[in-house]
Amino acid sequence: MASSNSAEITEQDLEDDKDVIQLNGDAEAFWQKQSQPDEFLLWDENHPAYNLFQQCQTQWNVTMSGVTGLNYPALQSVMAMTAVPIEKKPLLFEEIRFIESGFLSAISEQRKKNG
Repeated sequence: MASSNSAEITEQDLEDDKDVIQLNGDAEAFWQKQSQPDEFLLWDENHPAYNLFQQCQTQWNVTMSGVTGLNYPALQSVMAMTAVPIEKKPLLFEEIRFIESGFLSAISEQRKKNG
């Protein structure tokens, strides 16, 4: 009888490690690939909208069918708390809506992909 502390390799262990095995046993390369964040270029003029969007990450309207969009009153509150000048608010709001649209499209594609 095997003890509960045994170091036996099970079929599930092999299945869990299939990505490492596919890299010809190069586990270090696998983990480097997994831990590197996706990188993207952000133009300087987009930093304010990106930063505002990041500050609103927890402010989504969610229904039984999933995420439906940002909570705009919360967005207004974040703009007020971060002292966004009134003359910049309309452009930032428009830019946030473009980012939101892209996010919602990505979520929709992910749902279609996952069935």
